[in-house]
Amino acid sequence: MFSDFGDILGQVATSLRCFLGKKLKEIRSDWWNALVMARLTEQQLRNIRNHKADSLAGLDLASLLRVFNFNFDDINQRADLPRDLRTWLREMQGIRNRYAHTTEDLPSVDDQWRDLDTIQRFSRAIGVNSTLLEQVAKLKTGLLQNASESNSKLPELASVVSKTLSEFKPGDEIFLRSDSRKRGYVVQLIPTAPENRYVATIEGKELTYYAKAEIITPRCI
Repeated sequence: MFSDFGDILGQVATSLRCFLGKKLKEIRSDWWNALVMARLTEQQLRNIRNHKADSLAGLDLASLLRVFNFNFDDINQRADLPRDLRTWLREMQGIRNRYAHTTEDLPSVDDQWRDLDTIQRFSRAIGVNSTLLEQVAKLKTGLLQNASESNSKLPELASVVSKTLSEFKPGDEIFLRSDSRKRGYVVQLIPTAPENRYVATIEGKELTYYAKAEIITPRCI
């Protein structure tokens, strides 16, 4: 599984280079020095200088994520980014660190599933190709199937899935708890713990919401 994550994170890095290459140039003309070099750690700067890198192609995923995090607000002002992207970005930094060291124990099946879910959402937000998204989706499905076949359980995920019948299904009309004037329809269920997430179309946009955390609520008549 470490090799699967390594391959996926390598593809994410490739897509993130393309994403940042476009977005940083929109902020200022001297983006390389002001928005990249000025944001890296001393160790990351040494690596760049040792490899004589002068473009994003010379940055590894850790460096790319750091650059994105420091420049997130400026990028967000110029692009319609998902509101959860900042959270996924920070989670991606932890995921990268977790799978960068193959000598460590593999995370639990539950944690692997969560990590893949975050990778999938982050990747979709920065515009990765559909092939990578499909690869991640298959790994997520495989984890659940393997757990079932070995008679093991994903304690939190199992309880979440069992509650879905009492929550929402695709096509259900919903209202935002924070603003009941905004209504839309559920598009997709994302089983997560401690509560499920849903993709819903509201005012022409597909966004992700938690089932009960003061964000989404069923229609009340």
